[in-house]
Order: sequence, then C-alpha cells, then structure tokens
Amino acid sequence: MLQKSDVEIDLARAKLTIDRMIDPSIDIESNLQKLDAMASAVRISAGANPTSLRTASMLRSYLYDAGNWNNKQPFQYDLTDPLGQKVSNKLLPTYLATKKGNCVSMPTLFVLLAQKLGLDATFAEAPGHVFVKYRDETGRSYNLETTSGGNERADESYQRDTPMTPQALKHGIYMRGFSKKEAIVTVLMDPLIEHHKQQGNAERIIALSDLALEYYPKNADAMLNKGYAYFLILKRDFLSKYPSPRGIPAEDRPRFDELSRNNNAWYARAEELGWRQPDAGADARYMRTIKNVRPN
Repeated sequence: MLQKSDVEIDLARAKLTIDRMIDPSIDIESNLQKLDAMASAVRISAGANPTSLRTASMLRSYLYDAGNWNNKQPFQYDLTDPLGQKVSNKLLPTYLATKKGNCVSMPTLFVLLAQKLGLDATFAEAPGHVFVKYRDETGRSYNLETTSGGNERADESYQRDTPMTPQALKHGIYMRGFSKKEAIVTVLMDPLIEHHKQQGNAERIIALSDLALEYYPKNADAMLNKGYAYFLILKRDFLSKYPSPRGIPAEDRPRFDELSRNNNAWYARAEELGWRQPDAGADARYMRTIKNVRPN
C-alpha cells in the first residue's frame, strides 16, 4: 500500500487490510460494500450538484443525527471504553456493527466516507486524540470533532484541553492534516501497534515503527512505540531475570546497555519534537472534555 502514490491509495481498503491483520475473520470486500452503500446514501441526500459544505453537512447528519436512515440509532461515543483500550473497539467492522466508537474509529469512518464523497478531508492529531481536518471549496479549513457530532472545533480549544508545546506545533506533530501515507502509518496502523503491545511482540513493534518513520520521519508516536518496544525487550530478557543490573553476566552487559540506550534515545527524540509525557491527570481531563462535548 505504501509503495503506491497518494492518489492511488484507497484508505478504506488500507484500513480494512490492516484491521484484518488483527482479526483474520474480517471480510474486506463486504465491508467495502457497506461503506460504498453509506456514501451512496449521503450522496443522494445531498441532492444534485451539492456544494462541498452541503455534502459535509449531510455526512454529519447521516452519521450523528437520529433518523429513519439509521433506525434512529446514530453513531455515538462509547463511554464504556472511552480511551479505546480494547483493540477490537478500534476496528472499523466493530464500529460499523455496534455504532459505538472512540477517537480512532469515529474520525476514521468520517474520513473514509468523506473521501468517497470527494471531500477534502483527512486526519490530524492532538496529544492522545485524533480528529478530522476538512477544507471546503473556498479553501477554508475546519477541525471537525467526530466525538461531538462532527461539529467544528477551534484550534484554541484543542490546545487548551490537550496542551501541546510550541515546539510540537512548530514541528507539525499536532494540528496538521496528514497525507494518505502519513494517515496509514499513524491513525490506521495504531490498532495494529496496540495489538502487538498487548501481545508483547516487541520485535514486531520495532519493525512497524521503522516502517512508520520511513514514511513519516516526524512520527512522534512511532518513536515512543519504538522506545517502549526496547523496554519490553529489556524486561523480557533482563529485568525479569535479574533483580539488579549488577547481576547481569558480563558477557550480556553490552546488549543490556545497548537496549537501555535505545529505550532512552527514542523517547528523547520524541521530546526533541515537542512531545511531553502526559501528567497523572491527563486521562481524567480528557474524559471531562469528552463528556462536555459529546452530543445529547
């Protein structure tokens, strides 16, 4: 997928292909047909020769308003798993089936349908959060918050609720729209990385992080994932066996030291781009924000 040009990449197929790496039972073609049917319904409701803004408005209504088109069951934020800790809840087929999503699955569906409808929409990130960047036919850019009915949200609101350093904004790791390849190695690949974290597959995490950095060198999340993977290896091969580093055999010390350096170095590289470790209250503040902005 990544060897294609951005024009050739179908993000819907890419998302389902990656999800199938986690759950081999996923039927890619049937889910693509569901997405095509959804896009067709929005297209019909938008009428003949609609403006980009009208199409975007009809897409928001189709997804988040209760009506006959969705049996009065719109897509909503899943407050039973608000932080998306269950990998299965980040998979697109799960979201389509349950209509309960998180800040990965919700913007993903919106962007996939928006691109099928010809809208200029993609992903962007704030610390610990994904949202939609949309540009209308006049060139005006909007942040659309899919956890709040796809409504517009100002840059200042994100920067207030999910604080980010000026350095991070300067380097563009937050608040910037992604290309299709950047979207694949950040948002779409996120559940696959989380899957391997939960499985403890450190070497696979490193390989995927290297792939992500190849196509998006400023991918702070990939740097953090790589640093974490080295910690997993340290824990598996050394920390679980030796109560103290002093007990590590001399012939194994060079490898221990190299792993430790890599662990620290990748976190340091993310910090150089402006990433900062979230404080203890970050998750609680995020939940307050979600409860305040979610639709009734």
